[in-house]
Amino acid sequence: MTEEEKKHFDALSTMWNGAWQQFNQRRNYEWKVSLALWTACASFIALVFTRGISVDIQEWPLAARLVSMFLCLLVGVVHFYFLCRLHYACEADRDIARHYQLKMQSLSQSCFPKELEEKLEETRHTKCWRNWSVHSQAGITFTLLLLCLLAVLVAGRAQIAQSQARPLDSDSLHTAVTR
Repeated sequence: MTEEEKKHFDALSTMWNGAWQQFNQRRNYEWKVSLALWTACASFIALVFTRGISVDIQEWPLAARLVSMFLCLLVGVVHFYFLCRLHYACEADRDIARHYQLKMQSLSQSCFPKELEEKLEETRHTKCWRNWSVHSQAGITFTLLLLCLLAVLVAGRAQIAQSQARPLDSDSLHTAVTR
């Protein structure tokens, strides 16, 4: 490799590294947003059960119940859309890195074995709903949102049962014993 080719190779390597770092930063951001959303959902569920938040969904008008379900669904759909958009942006970063990688391979007169190249080609340009990362994150989000709705429903029913049970005070206890 000549000195000029070495400089060109180093420049390509720098650009490849930049594209790959952008991909990694975007993926880190994706997971941070997902973890923040999951933490908020889990905190809400824990708060409903541990603090005994007075939520009686049975007394809510039908419209309020539908709006709360719609909002949970909307959060899930927005998160899924966010994941899909990030997937396509990450795919672009990978394509840019791949472009520089191919130029470096050409310059260095090296290439991947045919079998590996075919395997790599299969994984390129997948739809977001076929991506395992999008599936797992969206699945966790929808599960937690469903648990949020169920927590409100269960906590509301438990509080109704609790409010209907009359606590025993000393007069009630005395009356029950003297009978």
